[in-house]
Amino acid sequence: MVRRSSVSRGREAVPAGMLIYRISDPVVDPEEAAKAGPEKAAERKLRMDGLVNADAEILTHMDRSLREEGTRSSVIPAGLKKGAPDGYTPAVSTEDFAVIRAYAGKRIAADLAAIQSGSARILPVREGEFTACSYCPYRAVCGFDRRLPEYNYRKIRPKKDDAALEGMKHEVFG
Repeated sequence: MVRRSSVSRGREAVPAGMLIYRISDPVVDPEEAAKAGPEKAAERKLRMDGLVNADAEILTHMDRSLREEGTRSSVIPAGLKKGAPDGYTPAVSTEDFAVIRAYAGKRIAADLAAIQSGSARILPVREGEFTACSYCPYRAVCGFDRRLPEYNYRKIRPKKDDAALEGMKHEVFG
């Protein structure tokens, strides 16, 4: 974690991204494979998802192919145009990453304190038809039963990126 090693070789460590890689055997659409080639089509299916730092220099260190103007990475969810992330790149500034990290740290600490104090509320997430129970390996033992009135799903209300970041800033800095 960057928080534990904020100084590396005498320099400040800056987060480059928060990414997730889905381990899967990609099923490639034959039409897509015919257009781009099977390897390129498979790379697109395997590309990581997440959030990256908006600093172009950091992005080019993550994927050297981004040094070529107007390219999109086959590894990370990023592309550069005129030396800045393109409109399809989910990117935030280094300062916003600090806010997100502080918010996540605060939430983790609060959840840990609740668990240590004996609180074990069952609050799975629901977003539309999707629920966290759909893939939870503890489903059989957790005891969540939506038919009982004391059990409810926690609903995620989509927020625009700016509103979510402002909410995090308010939570962290008051």
